[in-house]
Amino acid sequence: MGSTTTETSKLPQWQEDFIRENILPRGVAIADQEYTPYTGEMVAGMSDLQNQALAGYGNLNMGGQTYDQAIGVQQGLSGFSPTDMAAAQLGGAQTMQGAGAVNAAMAPGQIGVNQLATTNFDPYMSPYTQNVINRSLQTLGGAQEQALNTMGAQATAAGAFGGSRQGVAEAATREAYGKQAADLIAGLQEKAYTQALQSGQFDIGNVQQARGMQSGQQMTANTLGQQAREAAAARDQAARSGNMAAANQFAIQQAQFEQAANAANYQGQFGAADIQGRAANAMGALAGDRLQSELSGLGAQMAAGDQVRALEQAQLQADYAAFEQEQAYPLTQLNALLAAGAGVPQGLGTVSTRDPFGGLRAVGSLMEGAGSLATGMNSDIRLKKNITPVGSQAGVNFYTWDWNEAGENVAHEGQPRFGVMAQELEATHPDLVVIGDDGYRRVKYDELYKRIGR
Repeated sequence: MGSTTTETSKLPQWQEDFIRENILPRGVAIADQEYTPYTGEMVAGMSDLQNQALAGYGNLNMGGQTYDQAIGVQQGLSGFSPTDMAAAQLGGAQTMQGAGAVNAAMAPGQIGVNQLATTNFDPYMSPYTQNVINRSLQTLGGAQEQALNTMGAQATAAGAFGGSRQGVAEAATREAYGKQAADLIAGLQEKAYTQALQSGQFDIGNVQQARGMQSGQQMTANTLGQQAREAAAARDQAARSGNMAAANQFAIQQAQFEQAANAANYQGQFGAADIQGRAANAMGALAGDRLQSELSGLGAQMAAGDQVRALEQAQLQADYAAFEQEQAYPLTQLNALLAAGAGVPQGLGTVSTRDPFGGLRAVGSLMEGAGSLATGMNSDIRLKKNITPVGSQAGVNFYTWDWNEAGENVAHEGQPRFGVMAQELEATHPDLVVIGDDGYRRVKYDELYKRIGR
């Protein structure tokens, strides 16, 4: 860069003396100071939590064995073939045997009808003949004898015993007796016959009624027997029919049970395969969940360790800032002296028409030296260390630094440790930055000085 254009007038003696006695010795003393590198830690190391988390990452069980088991189950299921479901066989249907023949009811024998013409009425007549007629004749005979005795007594009394008149009277009496006896016998016999006929007819009726009743009872018995045989045949038929239906129903139920058992077994095979597949999937999912859980836990542990490390890094940065402040303190004192020495009335002493670096008078000589070097000095941030900001001008930031090992090999001999960061300037003034054959960025400091220092 070119030097700052200044106009010099005669300084007051006091100012000249102040600069000679205070500022210049202080500046020489500062310039003679040896570089003191910062020996403290710049980057915080891994915290204990982070070290534990990293060890946990190294010891993670990725679930390979569990995944292999799950894959093995799935591979086994790929060849799954259920046993064929056999259809149930229905046994031969039961047939109903015919019921035994029902015997026909037989009508009772013909009822015989008794006839009066062939009926012997002696049993009915004998009581009348032997008892009633005989007793009546005895009575009638006794009456006749009494009448004859009375007639004889009367004839004797009349003195006519043995005479014809007595004989006629007795004959008339006997004739009347005979007629009475004949009429009596005939009447009694007729009455006896009538009673005998009635008795015979009554007995014949009773016999006929008894035979009719017997025939009716036999008919009723035969009818009831027929009904009983028909009922028994119907019960036998119903029983056989029920047994046949029950047997066929049992055969159908047995076939249905057999079919249901086959279907249940068939579905059970698929259910078992499905359960195995689900179990394999669950094993894989659990292994994945476990891995994710462990990763989450380690991530949380790492994040907590980051907090500890961030606090430690903040402390390191505070220590480095304190070191920088300590190193810059002599320069701060020099700037104070420069400010005190510059306190002269306007028009006296050194007057700068323009100072592009503001309060960086302490390092102005370095920039003048930079301006005398060739265009395109190395200023790549990758070649520097211990970078310290010292001010800005026209939006361009200026720093001091030390060259790292690569910078020592690339930088020009005697190149100052003051200027800009090439990468930072490239963002605002890309035309002032070039990339060398070695890949490092260089800054056109002469053009930069002309642009911001004139």
